[in-house]
Amino acid sequence: MNPQDLKKLEKEYLSEELGINENELLSNKGISTAGIREEQQPTIIIPNALEFAEHNFGDVEWLIENLIPIAGSAIIVAKRESFKTWLAIYIAYHVTNGIPLWDRFATQKDKVLYITNDDPPRNFQKRLGTFSFDASFFIYHQGLSPFSIDQDNGSFEAVKRIISQEKIGLIIVDILRNTHNKDSNTDKDAKLVFDRYKELREGNLNLVLIFLIHPSKEQPMEKRFGKRQSEEAVGSYYWEASVDTVLSLTKTTEDEVDQVVITVTKNKQSEKKIKPFIGIQRKGEESVEFIYEEKIPDKLKVAEAKEYIQQILSEKDYLRKEIIDLCVTDQICKSRTAEQALKELNDEERVTHTESKPHTYSLVVQKQPTNDSTNRNTNNDLRNAESDLTQTELQYTEEADREHN
Repeated sequence: MNPQDLKKLEKEYLSEELGINENELLSNKGISTAGIREEQQPTIIIPNALEFAEHNFGDVEWLIENLIPIAGSAIIVAKRESFKTWLAIYIAYHVTNGIPLWDRFATQKDKVLYITNDDPPRNFQKRLGTFSFDASFFIYHQGLSPFSIDQDNGSFEAVKRIISQEKIGLIIVDILRNTHNKDSNTDKDAKLVFDRYKELREGNLNLVLIFLIHPSKEQPMEKRFGKRQSEEAVGSYYWEASVDTVLSLTKTTEDEVDQVVITVTKNKQSEKKIKPFIGIQRKGEESVEFIYEEKIPDKLKVAEAKEYIQQILSEKDYLRKEIIDLCVTDQICKSRTAEQALKELNDEERVTHTESKPHTYSLVVQKQPTNDSTNRNTNNDLRNAESDLTQTELQYTEEADREHN
């Protein structure tokens, strides 16, 4: 019997037969257990302000310049029929080829794995025909065993394996909700899901994660802004808190022309402010076009302003003048557009104001069903959330769109 086994038997005898634990035995011998515990802990040196200022943390390395960093993560959010999947495929194509998005955002060439659990394989195959992909693009499609981070069906292990073997640099999950059985309305379960995905970085420490999110009851965005038709539980803030970048899509249709405004509502690794821009367009039944236009039509400007106003009111109440000034200062829109947006929100009963002047505006609290998730996610929780979590987000729907999404 080796020494380790003898020591184990000795501990068991002392504990079970004599009722003496190891700490008591060491104490009787004059040995401090506190000292032993301290030796087992890592030494953490906390810098002062001067030392911190002198430390070189290096520059941010980008997969997509000023948008998504290497080893970072992002989510794409939007309401239905807003071309989320088209945008994700567009990103994948440009990363696999190392060419700039919209001829503006440089990319680092890398291999991409796309997990599609929403589109039937035939539909997704048709989408890819719009581009010219090569062998650096991999597709985990619905014809394979359902991908899940929970089920023991070999799917998660298969993805980990190909990431390691092929050194995949970007993985796109479309859609996130279909890959797990956790309660997305709680921070605890949301963290479990994200931590599980982080395990994929065992195959490549620089792996970038992009999630597409649009199912109902997945996120707090729709209830925070009162945009959903049905009454559903508020989701967890953790999804937005855990990623580096949030891309929000707003689509309008006029004269049979679809236009999608892309707004970078969170971009914590970049100091560059990216203005909202029209990034996707489709005329009637023609092919999808990827364009870049910062000149946004008035209708879309008002929609963006309404999103922004609801976002800031989810933090605290503001005077009318303060709201308009913030819209102008943050380069969301001009004062006249802000006034129109505020008027429409008031007419739609999404915001309310005091009777006396100057009017103080607040967000209208939406009625919610009584359940555990609701109790854990009250309106007070929304108002007290960290400031970097209060970004403009868009609503989601129950059904994924097969043609336009």
